[in-house]
Amino acid sequence: MGALPLDDDAMCFCCGPKNPIGLKLEFETTAEGRMRTIWTPRKEHQGFKDIVHGGLVATVLDEVMVRLLYLRGISVPGDLHPRVIAFPAHAVPGV
Repeated sequence: MGALPLDDDAMCFCCGPKNPIGLKLEFETTAEGRMRTIWTPRKEHQGFKDIVHGGLVATVLDEVMVRLLYLRGISVPGDLHPRVIAFPAHAVPGV
């Protein structure tokens, strides 16, 4: 399988400046060679009341990882398997 051509139309959900519902993340590489971004979730990013949706957290994590690997010339990951360890007591109905 050959390389997939990737065109940037600025509509990426994570970083696309033209995407009206996107996160519009900006990234930087630190002096230590790490990748970082700052994202402050808004009310519309919640799953349960006042708890950010885990799928969006996984999306931001995936974006940071893929960007860093790409910059280092490493292939992008094929799988991401986030898992819930525990819910806060106030997030579980009836608790």
